[in-house]
Amino acid sequence: PIVAWSESNQIRVKRYDNAAGAWSTLGPATVAFSAQVAMATQGGVPYLAWGEFTSQSGNASNFTVKAASYDEATQAWPQLVSDFRSQINVPNASIAVPAAGELYVVHGQLPFVVSGVPQPADLRVLHRVGGSTQEVAASFKVDPNGLPWISDADQLGSSLVVAFNEFVRDPVTGNANASRIWVRVQGAGGFSAEP
Repeated sequence: PIVAWSESNQIRVKRYDNAAGAWSTLGPATVAFSAQVAMATQGGVPYLAWGEFTSQSGNASNFTVKAASYDEATQAWPQLVSDFRSQINVPNASIAVPAAGELYVVHGQLPFVVSGVPQPADLRVLHRVGGSTQEVAASFKVDPNGLPWISDADQLGSSLVVAFNEFVRDPVTGNANASRIWVRVQGAGGFSAEP
């Protein structure tokens, strides 16, 4: 087993060594404030994704969603993804790794809007392969006023599967009063609409 958690402005990762009967430390990765970290493995290599506080701009907090993989030779965490967001809360992130050197990072985004009207919110799906990162899905929300929040991302064969909880908001007040769980599956023509 490999476990990862956030503690004292660091992401800590440990791997259990069956032969030695003990836990060995991988890292740690020093970060700014991060309350949540997601992990996936590919070929025994751990990959991490997290939302990290980076700066403050007026009433808006700026966060950067990052991803890294562990390099056994250097015992370090080279960064693979850095997605800057100006938001009003920390985005949860999830990560799926279909193959070595390829990954998906999915995270919520709740941008800060100066006027105070309900913020446009959605999920971002980032795909890194061949050394470059691009967004691969435009809109995941089901309700026009919904606030989708990532639950998990994983691989189902060659398809990315995304599960999210969408809070239903009042279009005037922006207050959430209910929520629904959705799952979307990646196919040849994009992601399924409402499975």
